[in-house]
Amino acid sequence: WSNEPVRDAAAAARSSGILRLDQLFATNESQVAHDNVQVLLSAFAGVDGENLDDEDSPFRARPLQHLGLSGNPLGVVPRCLASRQLSLDTLLCLELGNVGLSELPLAALASCCNLEKLVARKNRLVDAFSDALAGPRKLLLTKLKHLDLRENQMVEFPQVVLSECHQLEDLLLGFNNISRDDGRLGQLRSLKTLDLSNNRLPDLPQAILAMPMLEFINLENNACSSVPYEVATLPRLRTLLLSGNPQRVVRPHIVAEGSAAVLAYLKDRCTTDQLTAMHKDLDAQMPTAAAAALRIGESRNGERAANRPDAENYSSNAGGFSDSQHKHFASQPSSGPKTSGAPATPRPEDIAALDQQIAEMEDRLENDFSLSGTQRATLRRDLAKGRAARSRMMTGQVIA
Repeated sequence: WSNEPVRDAAAAARSSGILRLDQLFATNESQVAHDNVQVLLSAFAGVDGENLDDEDSPFRARPLQHLGLSGNPLGVVPRCLASRQLSLDTLLCLELGNVGLSELPLAALASCCNLEKLVARKNRLVDAFSDALAGPRKLLLTKLKHLDLRENQMVEFPQVVLSECHQLEDLLLGFNNISRDDGRLGQLRSLKTLDLSNNRLPDLPQAILAMPMLEFINLENNACSSVPYEVATLPRLRTLLLSGNPQRVVRPHIVAEGSAAVLAYLKDRCTTDQLTAMHKDLDAQMPTAAAAALRIGESRNGERAANRPDAENYSSNAGGFSDSQHKHFASQPSSGPKTSGAPATPRPEDIAALDQQIAEMEDRLENDFSLSGTQRATLRRDLAKGRAARSRMMTGQVIA
């Protein structure tokens, strides 16, 4: 215990149950760092004769809930994490980022049966938990909610995770070499966050369309050649990142405007048949009341879009006028001041459409906090044009 940072970490763990040893052994040889961690964890658990009731002991009998080992050159998962002698059933969070792992066997976590968060990013993992496929075993990852395996060398989705981690909410697999999808991703029905950025996926995994809890999808910098319109109908999806893919479904300028624009663009292009098929999937996966509420909301949105006279011209992704509308206004000849006769009477449906566009732009300016400064300036400009168009329309004039 002569290492002062180690003693400080141990003292903090006495009262909090959080033991942070991140980078404390970064300058040690791999075996030395591993042995030091072994000694510390054994002492924390009262193994090897450590007296936990002694006030001078660096450890007390406080249940360990969080263990941070990131940044230490361990090379392998500490053996004590698999020891039945070291009870870590209270451990909820384990961080093994950048510790030099080339494999992550499930058996190495045998004493960590209640883990909710596991971080093993920045290692050399080609696969994770592959030993679990060998035969019958005790289920260890059933309570896992957050799994971070970014910046490794994985070539496929971890199979044990797909089949066992039914409570998983966050799956982070960015910066790997994943190039194939076996269709089992849809088994993670509770998943909210999915990061597949910087991989080699040729398409968006179809199983995503059957995951109604998803809120965040990152597919940046893959090889996706297409994006299904139906992804925009996922009821909770708020973020869809697509930049860096060769797909041509969503135009680059729409992708650059952000997730709200992308989702609006895709949803506007969903057919009735696609929405009906999505509703069938929702009925099978969501409570009846929730699925019914979603259908009602989409039905109302569809009615509003269908009843909008200029639905094909309005650009919902930008929250303003489309290019075709700007050209339309620019191409109209100016009638100039009229000295005689009654002004031309605008069509009621044109006025109604313009009023709706103005209202939507005003709502975005007031409530959409994701807008960048440039987007907000563009929206204000279009709003001013819209108001001027309405004013002149009512007096029988057009915008020149």
